[in-house]
Amino acid sequence: SRDWSSDVCSSDLGITAVPPLSSPEVEPGAPTTTWPPDVDWSDPARLEQLQGSRSPLSLDCAKPEPPRVFDPSCVVIEGTPTVVLIGDSHAAKLAPAVASIATSRGWGLVVSSFPACPLVPGARFGAKGTTFEGCSSWINGAVADLAAHRDQIAAVIVSARTGLYLPGASFSPALLDVEIIGAGTDEQSAVAWGDGVRTLADTLSGAGIPLIWVHDVPEFREWPSDCLPRRDASDCSTPRDVAEQVRAPLFRAEREVLRGRRGVSVLDPFDVLCTADRCPQAHGEIVVYRDGDHLTPEGAGLLLGALTSSVDAALGREG
Repeated sequence: SRDWSSDVCSSDLGITAVPPLSSPEVEPGAPTTTWPPDVDWSDPARLEQLQGSRSPLSLDCAKPEPPRVFDPSCVVIEGTPTVVLIGDSHAAKLAPAVASIATSRGWGLVVSSFPACPLVPGARFGAKGTTFEGCSSWINGAVADLAAHRDQIAAVIVSARTGLYLPGASFSPALLDVEIIGAGTDEQSAVAWGDGVRTLADTLSGAGIPLIWVHDVPEFREWPSDCLPRRDASDCSTPRDVAEQVRAPLFRAEREVLRGRRGVSVLDPFDVLCTADRCPQAHGEIVVYRDGDHLTPEGAGLLLGALTSSVDAALGREG
């Protein structure tokens, strides 16, 4: 299994050293740390840090058309029961935080991630009118694998870059503007997305598998490594209402479908990563994003507390 000692996934590496911008203990959205941060990102040491933040997290099963979910190459931490982190590339970037939870509880960890292919059964995804058949095959196989391995699974954590799958160009530049085939409007996309989320939730509920759904993170026009050295940190942030609008149609569909379900919890990263009115690229001295929309390991670490609480809620361990 992978040695996570070099990533931000254990308490001795200071994952919670910087308080979140907001927390459940205070009024939602209220800042609990100084903003904007007093950091000179043009300093040579900071420039080196920013360049390092661009490096992608390497996982064997985070690639186009990954193998079946429980293929040995997808096992990051060996153990039973196991927590399964699954979805598109945004799901994979949560791996350091999920690894910390798994390690602390003696669980295994399986990570399966198909870039530009969210785990939303029933919906078909593609670009320029061409369906990604490999994506559809992976989704169907993954859902079947989860149900078949129900006795080995502690919980399933799912996330997706929702703003990518709406009609039109994505807010943060993407290699492909992926769409839901047959959904030409935001409203049609939301219906197809909601139906798929419902199918997944019903399948996991029927198998007795707890589900943690992590809503999408904010997106940015520029990478932190490009913006922060040249501009004021506040100018590199995205207004929260703008960031929320990027994902709004599919976010609402997720909330409506998952609200009140037993064995399901929902986490909104905006409540941790944003203030009441801004979503910054850096949190104190932590670079939160490696590009315009993917978390760094340190950025994922900021979600550890909230993600732990969400896992407990899905398992019925609140309070």
